[in-house]
Amino acid sequence: MTASFWRPIWESKAVGPINAASGRSSYGPAAVAALVADAVAGLGLEPGDGLLDIGCAAGLIGQYLAPRLRTYVGLDYVAEAVRQFGRRCGTRTVCASAMALPFADGSFDKSLMSSVLLCLSLDECRQALREMRRVTRKRGFCSGNLVGNRPDGHYCPKGCHCYAHATWFRPGTLLDLALACGWHSAYLTPISPELEHSAFMVDMILEI
Repeated sequence: MTASFWRPIWESKAVGPINAASGRSSYGPAAVAALVADAVAGLGLEPGDGLLDIGCAAGLIGQYLAPRLRTYVGLDYVAEAVRQFGRRCGTRTVCASAMALPFADGSFDKSLMSSVLLCLSLDECRQALREMRRVTRKRGFCSGNLVGNRPDGHYCPKGCHCYAHATWFRPGTLLDLALACGWHSAYLTPISPELEHSAFMVDMILEI
């Protein structure tokens, strides 16, 4: 599926509670804590870092990351989600596409793209990974965007749009894609088992 397919879904969720606006509507506090811990560990976040959160939605993860960093910028292509995040967190937010980031080369120490590649076509994934690489100086982290163990049919027992209509990758395919988009190295690390569907999700760490 493509970004345009997902836009009306995220626009409708953006007017709901923060968990729905994140695209992870079933995630409670424990799962959110696991997401944040994965991002902090994977990126090696330090107080002096500047971070770009690509696909920040209404701030399910970013509300916890922003206060601990020198600079945090949340970016999403849904305007209402960006407005909600800005009001909630009081930090800089930008409404733009992951495929055309409105920042100069090397603007951020590190970058995060959580559950975005699932919602893009293969060509859009290439564009997003290239753009992410272009604006990042040190390290990137894609969380929950690799699904390498897809069973026959759709793994979607609750009718979740994320998995019924996602772009699915095999591990080697996504790693090769990241390298082809200019990242110096890419490797996988298991996602926290506290997360729903964790058996079908893997974190990818990207190095310059």
